[in-house]
This record gives sequence, C-alpha cells and structure tokens, in this order.
Amino acid sequence: MTRRFASLGLILFSMLSSVVFADFEPTFKRSKEIWEQLKTHSKLEYQYSTEYQSWVGLGQTTSISVRGSTIIGRSFELWTWYYDYSDNNSYKRETKETWTEDSKDIGTHDEGEIAKNLDQVYSECESKILGLDADTNTIEFKVDEHGLIKTCRARSIYCADDCWEGIDIVKLEFKHEQPSCGGLPSKRGSSTRK
Repeated sequence: MTRRFASLGLILFSMLSSVVFADFEPTFKRSKEIWEQLKTHSKLEYQYSTEYQSWVGLGQTTSISVRGSTIIGRSFELWTWYYDYSDNNSYKRETKETWTEDSKDIGTHDEGEIAKNLDQVYSECESKILGLDADTNTIEFKVDEHGLIKTCRARSIYCADDCWEGIDIVKLEFKHEQPSCGGLPSKRGSSTRK
C-alpha cells in the first residue's frame, strides 16, 4: 500500500511540475513569435539594459548592443544608494564603477550580465527558467507592452535574499526603421521600454 501512495505521489509531482511551463507557455510562445517576426528585418539593431539590485542597496546596470544577431557592445555601471542628509534627507544613486566593451573585447570584464542577443535570452529563459519546479521556485515571466520579453527569472523558495536567477530587462531600444508586428509600432527612431 505504501508503494502505491509513493507511485501516486510521483505521478502527481510529475504532473504538477509539467504544469509550471504550461502556465507561461501561451504568453512565452506569443512573445517569441513577435520577436521572430521583428528580427526578420535586415537592419535590426537594438540595445537592451538589465538591472540588478541587492537588498543592501548595491546595484548594477548592464547595457548590451546588438546588430542583427551580433553583439557589438556591452557597458556596465556599478552603483549604490546612499542617504543624503544635506539634500532634504533623500536617497541618491552614486556610481562606483563603469566600463564599456566594443565588439573586439566583448566579455573581457567579469562583472555584469553576460552578453547575449535576444534569441539567446529567449532560449535561456525557456530552457533554464520556465522549466524549473514551481514547488521549490518562484518563477516570473513578464512581457512589455509590445509583447516582447521583459522578465524571466526564478528564485528558490528556500532563499531569503539576492537569489534571483535569470534576466530583468529594464529598457529596450530599437534603432532604424522597424516593421509592424504584433502591435509593435512601426516608426523611425527608437522604441523604448522602461
């Protein structure tokens, strides 16, 4: 009898863990379709920025520039929040370190988000985040107002702070004329997501 309950438990666990991706699957698939339509534009050039902030106030912003599917630049800023008593007791952001890499030296710094194009971001989101066990992880997948990926991250429910894995895109800009697909505006210039 105990063996039956163990088998039943294993079957239920398998069913529940396969439902996790199913919850995000329609939104993820639609977002990926929008991206696939958009990237067929031969002059596609874009830059996205990710941000991470620790619970202690230290944070970092990484911006990655892409032309076609090639990474052409990566920049980094390490910053912290501090309390300024002299300026109406307000919080201010202070830059501690910055650097920029061009296409010849991408990846020469250890800090910051690893340089990836959006194809790689979607692939990593699907393979490393959305398939995680929802019983032991908090999983987030969000899209922006155009349907493109904005957040794909997870953290263990057993971890209290600074545990998120994945990506949180805080800004996405397209350069050059872009096609209309899935509600994404067709215009010359930039489309920015904040």
